[in-house]
Amino acid sequence: QAIKDNPKFFYSHTKKLSKVKSSVAPLTKPDGSVTVDPAEKAELLQAQYVGVFSTPSAIDPEVAAAAVPRRAEALTDVVFSVGCIEAALKELDAHSAGPPGDIPAILLKNCREALAYPLWKLWSHSLDSGVIPASLKEQYIT
Repeated sequence: QAIKDNPKFFYSHTKKLSKVKSSVAPLTKPDGSVTVDPAEKAELLQAQYVGVFSTPSAIDPEVAAAAVPRRAEALTDVVFSVGCIEAALKELDAHSAGPPGDIPAILLKNCREALAYPLWKLWSHSLDSGVIPASLKEQYIT
């Protein structure tokens, strides 16, 4: 496989040949002692994650909206063109991966001329109506 076609190939190949494997460094437990045990480190990291992040469904949208300070000026119009959509699709990394069931980035990039107008129409209608479908608000973090 050519590196020019897939830039990630070189790094993945090099990582396979590497004799040094990275791992999670030793962690300090709440009692002040240090652990190198993978299971204990996993428990500590999970406890940290649970303590920092919240469940989105547990947040009342009205309470959250009331906590956001209001600005005197409102965003009244967002202007973008079919050309803007096409330019954004052109900038996609063709080798990037999305969640299962998503449209592959390479397809979006290679079909950008045919997809730019329908995507522009979708986003224009969404912004004009003030409603963004929930499926367009989802994130896939790797």
